[in-house]
Parts: sequence; C-alpha cells; structure tokens
Amino acid sequence: MSIKDFKNPWAKGGKYYKQNALQNNVLESDDLSGVESGAFCSTGTIEFKDLTESDLAKFRVIPEEGSNFIIPTANSSYDGDGFYFKNWTHDKYWYKVSGGSSVTIYYKDGKIYTKADISSTCKFIAESLGKYYKVGWEPKTKPHNTKNPFDRE
Repeated sequence: MSIKDFKNPWAKGGKYYKQNALQNNVLESDDLSGVESGAFCSTGTIEFKDLTESDLAKFRVIPEEGSNFIIPTANSSYDGDGFYFKNWTHDKYWYKVSGGSSVTIYYKDGKIYTKADISSTCKFIAESLGKYYKVGWEPKTKPHNTKNPFDRE
C-alpha cells in the first residue's frame, strides 16, 4: 500500500473517527502531507524491571527532546527516544524506541534482557509518511543526535 492509497481511519467516516484527534480538529482530512507520526503515536516507553542499582547505572534514557539523560531507578518507566548502555558495541551503540512502542529491560538468570512491544499501527503510519520507525539496536554508524555518555572513543 502506498501513501496515495492510504485512507485515514481517523478521518470523518473512518473506523476511529469517534475516538481520535480529528473530532478535536487536529486533522481535518485524509491529506497526510506534512503530518508527523507523533500526531498519532505517543512517545516510546522504556521500562526497567528487577535491576540492581549497579545494573541501572549502566543505562541512560535518551529524552525525546533535549540532551539531559535520565539515570533510571529501580522498577520505573520513562518516555523517551531510546537508551544508551554502558557496555555498547559498534553494532549495538544505542537502542531506538519509536513512538507508540515500548521496551522492557529486565534481569533474569544472571543476564540483562530486552523485550520489545512494537506498535504495528504506529509503524505503518510512520512508514506511510516516509518516516524512520524502529525498535532495536542502532549501530555506531547511525548515531543519535546526542552523544553517548559511555562512548570510549
């Protein structure tokens, strides 16, 4: 499906019209030119579960805007663009969490794991608008616009 074929389900007569921003005049038609995916999808969410203070010290949450990193606390959740991990590699330089999706970082059997919940609706909207959408590790060749606080180079 191309963007030209896309019928906005939030437009008048669309499937989600009665429960969305269109009723509030945020969008008034099926024309999505110039619309950001953020108009439909909330900021990504990063959740930390069952990590020790020393484990948490290895992470920095990247805010959606600005460059003041958040040092996570135990069993907490944050809105953000992603996170940095102290023990990064060139192929796992930072972790992107696109809008509408979430990732849980947890400890199990002596290891730290991530579990992503990807919003297929937000992914479709972003890609239809020609925007980048990802939940997962980004290589050092695709750095974030902030500087990795754990960068060794």
